Amino acid sequence: MACWVTLIFLVLVSLTGLHAYTRRAPTVELYTLHPPEFDEPNVLNCYVKKFNPPVMEIELLKNGQKMDNLEMEDMVFSKDWFFYILAHGKFTPTENDTFACRVRHPALKEPKTVVWDELM
Repeated sequence: MACWVTLIFLVLVSLTGLHAYTRRAPTVELYTLHPPEFDEPNVLNCYVKKFNPPVMEIELLKNGQKMDNLEMEDMVFSKDWFFYILAHGKFTPTENDTFACRVRHPALKEPKTVVWDELM
């Protein structure tokens, strides 16, 4: 009986595309909600996409320090068998500050940091 169950499982996996599951490091995009201007309030978005497994830690950084106002949207799963998530926080860019998004994921050997440099 166990042999038949295994065979049925393998057939279902091949038919459904579950074999496409792969461990994949995320792609990270960092952008603002509105066109950026110095000393004008805005929202910094960190869009993390095409990752698997669905385990993710995201931080927004101001001058290398974790920002406290991070909000996370729900993680979504797409028909491409990967996961997507958006994190965002209010900020006011100045000439002297730097902003970044840092992500930690099992497919990364070390955290990935993307620096926002649109006004630099």
